Amino acid sequence: MDFDDIRPYTNEELPEVLKRIAVNKWITGGIRQLYLPHLHKMFYKPVEKLIYYYLLLKIRDIKTTDEFRKKISLDILVKNLVRDTTAGISYSGLENLDLKKKIYFYIQPQGYYS
Repeated sequence: MDFDDIRPYTNEELPEVLKRIAVNKWITGGIRQLYLPHLHKMFYKPVEKLIYYYLLLKIRDIKTTDEFRKKISLDILVKNLVRDTTAGISYSGLENLDLKKKIYFYIQPQGYYS
C-alpha cells in the first residue's frame, strides 16, 4: 500500500504547503466561520482577505512542522475549540511521564469526573 497521500509533511515540504494553506478559501472561510459565525455575507470576502494576511503573518517565520502545530493548530484552532465547547481543560501528573523518550495521548471520557 502507498500512504504517500496521507503521510505527514516534512520540514522541507513545509514552505510550499504553507503557501497553499494561506490561499485556500476553505481554510480562510472556515476560520471566518469559527470566529465570526453570524457575520453578514457582504463582509465574507473582506474578512477572509484579512484572515489571509493574518495567516501570512503567522506562517512567515514557521520553519518546522512542530512550529506549525504550535502556532497555527494550537493558537488558532484548538484554543477556540476549548473556549467554545468546554468548561475548560485540566491536566496533572506530567512529572510522572517520560516526555523526552515517549509520546503519550490520553483522553478522559465525557461525563467522567475523578
